Amino acid sequence: FGPRASAVQRAIGDFIAAMPLALRIVGGAADGRDILCCHSLPAPDLIDRFDYGVLDRELTQDDYIPRRGSAHLMVWGRSQDAACIATLAERWNVGTFVLGHEKAETGFIQTDSRAVVLNTDHDRAHVAILDLAQRYDAAGVCAVARPLFD
Repeated sequence: FGPRASAVQRAIGDFIAAMPLALRIVGGAADGRDILCCHSLPAPDLIDRFDYGVLDRELTQDDYIPRRGSAHLMVWGRSQDAACIATLAERWNVGTFVLGHEKAETGFIQTDSRAVVLNTDHDRAHVAILDLAQRYDAAGVCAVARPLFD
């Protein structure tokens, strides 16, 4: 972005700060726990500095500090492993995570028994429209994933 890089970076930060960190579907998972839809989750190597209470409190400016703030870690994390997913699932009562921010060549991919990544940023983009009267595990979310484009 050349000389406008700092302005673009501020605009991205303002955009992210204006959005909720997650959407929770209470009791929507196949196991009766919740479904959590969010852009991402903290990367395993940074989870030791993550505040698990971030979804239950007002966010502060410190939450958006790169590589330290809990909101930043949730938005920009990648490559969550099984241990990371299990820890977050237990702490937050989540049975199924629906995520983004990770490459999925086919538009969606099940990355863990409890996690699905949906991509909408390429020509094979997918979405998952969930019927809130139903319950879903990660495989069930994949089963309802549909192409965004015909």
